[in-house]
Parts: sequence; C-alpha cells; structure tokens
Amino acid sequence: VGSDLSMELLKYVGVCDVVRCCATKLPFRSESHDHMMSIAVAHHLSTPLRRQSALSELVRVTKPGGSILLYVRSSETRELIHQGAIPIENMPPNDILIEWRRGDAPLARYHHLFEKEELLGLVAALPVTVNSFEQEKDNWVVVMTKILQ
Repeated sequence: VGSDLSMELLKYVGVCDVVRCCATKLPFRSESHDHMMSIAVAHHLSTPLRRQSALSELVRVTKPGGSILLYVRSSETRELIHQGAIPIENMPPNDILIEWRRGDAPLARYHHLFEKEELLGLVAALPVTVNSFEQEKDNWVVVMTKILQ
C-alpha cells in the first residue's frame, strides 16, 4: 500500500494500492505491516513535532521485528543550495524552498535539511534498533528494526 497527501502524486503510482493520508496520522492498525518505507516525506514536514510524529507513526504501524526504511534530505551536502534553493525568512537555515517543476509551472517546495545529530536524536527516541545510518547523495538513509516488546 502506498500513501501520500497529494492526490496528484498518487496518480503516478501504478504498482500497488494507494491511500490518501497524512504521514503524521496513518490510517492503519497498529503493528499491521511487516515493513514500512518513508522516502522523501519527513523533510517536507515543517515542524520538529510533525517530523517526530511521522516517524512515530511508521513505528506504530510496523510489527515488532519488522523493518523500516527512512530517506530524508541531509544538510551535509549543499548541492541543493546550488540548485536554486531559497532561504525562508525568519526560519532556521536548514529550512529552505527548492524549486520543483510540474510541467512548465515552477513550484517552491518546502524542505528541512536534517543535521546528522538531529536525525539520530529523533531515531533514538523510537523503540527501534538502527541497522544502518548512512548518507546517499543528498539524503540520510536509515534502516531500522522495530524492537520486540
């Protein structure tokens, strides 16, 4: 099952069932999925509380012993800055807008660039074991296993 808040993006998914929902309140039963993936989601959430909530939801719906894959934008590589990133006034420097094209119309999309220690702190608050934590291009990639309780 795939999910996204954007109906437009869900139209591009053709390999599985999809549901429209917010990452901070997934419409699935607790411990109902063997595996969860969150790719390019949490860095679009505009507050630390919303980011923590999205990660907590991933863990909530994962069965004990199940795996979770997380991809988020990294602050470690500044290639994004050279791709037309726009700082947001009165926001921390890691909160930026990045131009994204949809057809001919450019859109400015919010991105939070995660510091390594920040992401490690969010993950440390979860009932998971971290199997790997690495950087891949502009992203942090975290593979976790939900702790058996």
